[in-house]
Amino acid sequence: QKYKYEKYHSKISLTKGVNNKVNPVILKVTHANANAVLSWYINAVFLGETSQYHEQAITPKIGKYQITVLDNFGNE
Repeated sequence: QKYKYEKYHSKISLTKGVNNKVNPVILKVTHANANAVLSWYINAVFLGETSQYHEQAITPKIGKYQITVLDNFGNE
């Protein structure tokens, strides 16, 4: 499976692991404020929040996606 990051015009391929199961993509973000809480969205659908370690695993189907991350200070 291949995915395209429109901003960078690149594609990613998901790997398969045990029992031929597709492994998720791990999205990672760093933040200058150690106390920041990040809210993650994919195509405007809320995925969850992270604090301290900002990692979100997703296993999307083939297609275009907009991933948005907002912090608790209103920054995107």
